[in-house]
Amino acid sequence: MTGPTVIKVGGAAIDEAATLASIAQTIAAAHESGASLIIVHGGGAAVDQRLRDLGRDPQKIDGVRVTRADEVSIVAGVLGGESSLALVAALRQAGVPAVGLRLADAGVVRVAPADPRFGCVGTVDGGDAEAVGALLAAGFLPVIAPIGYHPELGLLNVNADAAAAGIAKCVGSPRLVLLTDVSGVQDAAGRVIESLDGEAIEQLVSEGVVHGGMVAKLRNAAETAEAAGVPVCIGHAQDAAALIAVGAAAGIGTAVMPSGSGAHVGSGNTPRHTSRQDGGE
Repeated sequence: MTGPTVIKVGGAAIDEAATLASIAQTIAAAHESGASLIIVHGGGAAVDQRLRDLGRDPQKIDGVRVTRADEVSIVAGVLGGESSLALVAALRQAGVPAVGLRLADAGVVRVAPADPRFGCVGTVDGGDAEAVGALLAAGFLPVIAPIGYHPELGLLNVNADAAAAGIAKCVGSPRLVLLTDVSGVQDAAGRVIESLDGEAIEQLVSEGVVHGGMVAKLRNAAETAEAAGVPVCIGHAQDAAALIAVGAAAGIGTAVMPSGSGAHVGSGNTPRHTSRQDGGE
């Protein structure tokens, strides 16, 4: 039996009311048609704004957020509270029986401490699909915030792309869709690349074509594609309907494929939307 499709909604989409409403309607239509979906979300811009409001300077290393010990409860409150509630409310307004969760709830995802340079940040360390499976079977749509809990370290922030990747592997998803504010991964000429694998990604990184948060996004995507043997589709939130239905296709998004699939850095298409190449949360 095919598992649910995991969709990661970037924080930028949640912060923009019109985009959020559009995504909610798209997800509602897919849910109504019988698609089995799990939503994972970010909220980086909202976290940055809250930290600045408190007189703190957000920090990142290679595009990955540093979460200091005295900030983790703030991050958890924004992601597991405000961002989650906004997305769940929009989905329910669109007619979807959405239920908000965090990674730690019911052991959906176990976390382990990540590189200490990042502070209170975790990596995915397995999980239990039983809770989300029960929600799906009952007709609900799980909406998961990337906040985990470690029995010794307490709350841990997890990169939302990595969280989505971990859940996709845990539930046996046929496809992971990363909805963001870029049309896809662009080559040096600014054209969207149709497909990539791990080797091609490292080529883009070494050439400086991709940088910042996009590096972490692509490496997480490559690890997921390799481990699960399924494509990871990266594209603009405005293309959500097509990406959810068929994944990356000609002219829509970039598919990160398992190695040996023939994916490569090649000629692409002009971006359908205004893009940047550093990725985001």
